[in-house]
Amino acid sequence: MTTTQKRLLFAACVGIVFPLCCWLTEGDSSPLRGWSLNHGSFSAAIMFLNFPAVIAAFMLGRNVHQPSELAFFVASFAQWFGIAWLLSRLLIVRERKPVVAAITQSEYSFAFVITHRDVTDAMEAGRTLDTGMRGFAFAALGLMWLVGAIAVTISATRTAPAWLPLVWLVLGVLIVWSYVIRPFALLAEMRSKTPLQQSLIVKVDESGIVIEAPGVATISHGWEDVRVVVPSPAGIGFLFNEAPNHWVPDRAFSSREEREGFLAFVDAQMLPGGQS
Repeated sequence: MTTTQKRLLFAACVGIVFPLCCWLTEGDSSPLRGWSLNHGSFSAAIMFLNFPAVIAAFMLGRNVHQPSELAFFVASFAQWFGIAWLLSRLLIVRERKPVVAAITQSEYSFAFVITHRDVTDAMEAGRTLDTGMRGFAFAALGLMWLVGAIAVTISATRTAPAWLPLVWLVLGVLIVWSYVIRPFALLAEMRSKTPLQQSLIVKVDESGIVIEAPGVATISHGWEDVRVVVPSPAGIGFLFNEAPNHWVPDRAFSSREEREGFLAFVDAQMLPGGQS
């Protein structure tokens, strides 16, 4: 089972548990309905933890008096699936498998023009590697928590714990800041420091990686300096122990076979004892 499959399974299980708890405490056909009526504080806590899902159910059901049960369960699943996915980042470490391809050459040379689009692709590839999720998924999750905080505050029900709006507000602000606002600010800063177009020559062999910007600078890295390699459909990223990192766009490869052979060669150099 791959790392992504493990994370999906973990997130799906957590996502199912919370809607199930809501049904057990609130459902008319639940075998625990009688117990939950005698333990109202527990039932209230479960519902308040799912308050963003309740708001979504009212909005999707288009009924201000009765939320849509189906919409609630779907929204609750989505809410806790997202939370569990974030938690799985701490519990389940991603391991990239080496590319299985024939190594047909020991030297590679690429000449291409790097653009602002490549800077965006590189950042997105790095963020996807770190989180397994696209930026818009975090934006939706953070906004849902912010809406939950506002809704709890407006409702001002007596049974609502005073700390609940603050919890949802903090979670929403942290997610939106960490995965939406801050990355966009960092991207804007990087693009402001990067020329619209910059010609680069990248040479890769058994001794390491040489990156040359003609007339500007030349940077060399041994394989011991490479911290991680980040393949993505848009290109291949190299994260070094010391910045700056580097990006080879997919268009730099003449064919899919060359890209796969290059990745296999890089993986061989990254293995212990693979460096000459």
